[in-house]
Amino acid sequence: MCVGIRAAIGLSLKGLILIEDSCCIEPIRRKGNSMQANFYDGAIVGQREEQQDDRTNLILENGYRLYVLADGMGGHNAGNVASKLVCSAFRDFFSNLTTIDDREQTLKTALNHANVVMQEKLTEQNELVGMGTTVIALLLHEPTGEYSFISVGDSPLYKHSNGKLQRINANHAFFEDLKKLVEAGEMTLEEANAHPDRHAITSAVMGKSIEKYDVQSGQFGEGELIVLASDGIQTLSEEEDGEIASVINENDGDPELAVKGLLQAVEKKGLSHQDNTTVIIVRSESENSMSRQKPQEQSTPSTPETPATQVELPSSRDKSDSLKQEPQKKKGTSKLLLGIAVVAAAAIILWFISPEFKSAIEGLLNHAE
Repeated sequence: MCVGIRAAIGLSLKGLILIEDSCCIEPIRRKGNSMQANFYDGAIVGQREEQQDDRTNLILENGYRLYVLADGMGGHNAGNVASKLVCSAFRDFFSNLTTIDDREQTLKTALNHANVVMQEKLTEQNELVGMGTTVIALLLHEPTGEYSFISVGDSPLYKHSNGKLQRINANHAFFEDLKKLVEAGEMTLEEANAHPDRHAITSAVMGKSIEKYDVQSGQFGEGELIVLASDGIQTLSEEEDGEIASVINENDGDPELAVKGLLQAVEKKGLSHQDNTTVIIVRSESENSMSRQKPQEQSTPSTPETPATQVELPSSRDKSDSLKQEPQKKKGTSKLLLGIAVVAAAAIILWFISPEFKSAIEGLLNHAE
């Protein structure tokens, strides 16, 4: 499977992504405690007829964790199909992966795989032609805090650090091209903001050559957050001190509270055309700080089968499984002590009521002397 995918990278005849090989990423070793990722996700439909966003996460070997978010497009049903297809393709690819030597190159290969899957689906069902999806895939190495991501389309990826928000991925939207015209003096900002195609995306996963993609790597510091979202979140201002940052700060960077707060803030705006909004927040924690937190339910890394109509149930993870085993160990020790006490009590009773038992014990003691 992987051999076929790697071979596809070099083929231009099938309209796949043409990607140059990148050099290996030199690990950046973190001093002190290793990192643990605490995360939460949620989604709302907004004022749309259906949910066309999708997301998934996967625990991998060797301390890796994968988070994927996709925002589908292509009309009724097709957008839903596209986003689910790409999320599933990323899961399948990484589920069959044995090693990760180069995070960025691995993400590129996974994107190619998703594009091939999309192409095959469109070949099977011609009525879906025209569908596509944005995608953000974040690959995080928990022990070192190193991460890489790949993104296509306009779905934003933010980093929140020291109370400030910063978008860290490229925005493949036509408005970015309009802003260049504004900077060149060929258009006013008012004209750009009013342009009918300003929200059109300039790159997407559609089963053909992907015009633009963004792949980068970075270091995750303790207490920092990475936010993956669909563009519905941009109902809120995304400046470093804007509404998104304010909601996160008000909730002390807690992933669950921040996700719920952001989705509620979007709904509170009451826009008549509010788009689907999906948010995944990943927080970096040291192992010590994670062990002090209250255990949370571990999420099942799966793709939702039904559209979300409200903030969904928790999808957070920590060391709850190992913590839950501790009481069982203590319970076993209590049973052992109880058994010893019972045997001792029985021996004392027999000493006083049974001459034969007393004589036998005295004989053993004399023999030992």
